[in-house]
Amino acid sequence: MDPYISHQLSLVCPYLTGIRKLLDFGCGDLKLGKAIAKNIPALSVTGVDIIRTNQPKEKNVTFVLSDGKTLPFQKNTFDAVLSYHVLHHCQDPSYILDELVRVSKKTIILVEPVLRLSLEKPGFIFVDILTNLSRIPNISFPFSVKHREWWEREFRRRKLNIRKEKSAGVLPIWLPIGTTICFVLEKSTE
Repeated sequence: MDPYISHQLSLVCPYLTGIRKLLDFGCGDLKLGKAIAKNIPALSVTGVDIIRTNQPKEKNVTFVLSDGKTLPFQKNTFDAVLSYHVLHHCQDPSYILDELVRVSKKTIILVEPVLRLSLEKPGFIFVDILTNLSRIPNISFPFSVKHREWWEREFRRRKLNIRKEKSAGVLPIWLPIGTTICFVLEKSTE
């Protein structure tokens, strides 16, 4: 298995216990969604992206094409929503976070780069362009990378509790810019 996919699985799978329906937002080529479905056979994974990918052939994995703005799902459709390195590619990550909250019954797992200092943003932009050049064409580059304070404010505004937070490391190691954090969020029951 691809070492990066293994890393992604080790980061998110511990928080998928008891989850039956998962939305993989910004799924790209669905590699992560397919790997999750293989790891947790009782889980149904729906991948959604703005770029059509090859239709999955794995059991319990589906793909839905989206406009990248409003998700084509009803409120509370999924037990959990996963967004892995996607929101910094969105023009309005705050609006997209609203959409993720809307379609999730309870859990939202966000893995995003987080700036420690404003001076890190140019390095992040450079690395993000390099990293994504080899990927699917037409990927958006608004570079909406945010500071930790921004994320915490957005979570409070939506009454999301941080159930768990885990560092996914500094990427790339040769140019330490920001840090990548896995936020496991739960909707407040209030």
